[in-house]
Order: sequence, then C-alpha cells, then structure tokens
Amino acid sequence: MYKNEQSRCLLVFASRNQAVFLFNKLIKKGYKVELISTPCSISAGCTQSIKFMENDIQAIMTEAKISNMTIKGIYQIIKNGAKYSYVKII
Repeated sequence: MYKNEQSRCLLVFASRNQAVFLFNKLIKKGYKVELISTPCSISAGCTQSIKFMENDIQAIMTEAKISNMTIKGIYQIIKNGAKYSYVKII
C-alpha cells in the first residue's frame, strides 16, 4: 500500500479493542491506515497495531489522546532486505 517503507510507523496498543476503535475513527477521518497484528518482536500475544505514514504521527497521537487510548509505543518500521526491524520512537 505504501511506496516508501522507511516512512511508516506502528502504533501499538495495550488492547485489541482500543486499536480497532481508533482504526475505525481514523478511517472515517480519511487517514491511510492499516490494522495489523503486532509483530512478535514488539509484543507477545494477540494485540493489534495501526500502521500509518510517519508524517501523520502528530495528528494520530492527538486522536489517540482525545479518545483516552493506552498506547504501548510508536515504532518506526525499517526494512532490511526481506526483513523488518522496529525502532521505538515514542
């Protein structure tokens, strides 16, 4: 979906319900986001994360704050060949 792998981030939540709620809210507001399973290297368990473009980070954080979401972290997605790594930025 995205052309530049370096400019994507993951918003990781404490609960799946919060991720789904904010995802739907962001879609309605026109953001280009994806709901994905949180990578095992970030969080064990079956949590969900929202993948988004890095340039939307402030607006998405504001939406999460307005909705009283519990955020576990925001990670930048780094592509290394066929593998991905994640760097915590918030």
